[in-house]
Amino acid sequence: MAVSVVAGIDGYRKGWVAVVLRDARFDRAHVATSLVEVVGAVSDAEVIGVDIPIGLPERGRRPADIEARAFIGPRRNSVFFAVPRAVWSAATPDEARTASLAIDGVSVSAQTLALGAKVLEADALARVDDRLHEVHPEVSFAALSDAYLSWYCHRGGG
Repeated sequence: MAVSVVAGIDGYRKGWVAVVLRDARFDRAHVATSLVEVVGAVSDAEVIGVDIPIGLPERGRRPADIEARAFIGPRRNSVFFAVPRAVWSAATPDEARTASLAIDGVSVSAQTLALGAKVLEADALARVDDRLHEVHPEVSFAALSDAYLSWYCHRGGG
């Protein structure tokens, strides 16, 4: 039987963390300051799921974001809409908000803007490494349990 190696990656304040599963069992974890570095550490992974938007729109909402929000119901606010590509070239948060308002008529939250460097890093890497796929934990958990995560919501998570 062929060995299946997958990795899940998420960003955090100081960089990125990857967890690797081999045949659906924990194999190892890696921490790095850049996405390129952490992906390099999981070079044997056949598929890599990254909890960050991949594939930035030119304008409007991505259907994937709309469908993910609908799918997870009460936890829908945990899915951020991907910001149009042009917004990320703004020099300041105020310029980014102005650009977003001009493109789509909506502003951008400080929380979303704080992810800018990671979003651009993932977007660039996904263009050259087809193993990277955008994932969203709440969507995955809801699909696995075939139910909304109401237990999480009732315990202060949302």
